[in-house]
Amino acid sequence: ARRPFANVIEALESGAVLPDGIAIDREGALWMGVACGHEVLRIAIGGAILDRVDVSPLTPYAATLGGPNGNTLYICAAPPLQGSNDPATDRAARRESKLLACEVRVPGPSC
Repeated sequence: ARRPFANVIEALESGAVLPDGIAIDREGALWMGVACGHEVLRIAIGGAILDRVDVSPLTPYAATLGGPNGNTLYICAAPPLQGSNDPATDRAARRESKLLACEVRVPGPSC
């Protein structure tokens, strides 16, 4: 029987890490935003979590490495998608997104 590869509702309810916005560093590890979470993870080949950057109460949607030395992690973050339909109380509707930055040990790949 045909079945969709993924269902958004099932994915949200599963508690699984949902990747969003991935950047690679010089050691081959990935910086990955956790959609439906509040952190960006640095993950080694094989899946071990090497580092975390907490962006609570926001949710990260994109991550990239840059800056003069390549070791600035830029994170696009916004209020979680689960909001109300009332623009007065829905943080997403009020456009509270941010561009965050922090220094990391391992820079991105050189160009």
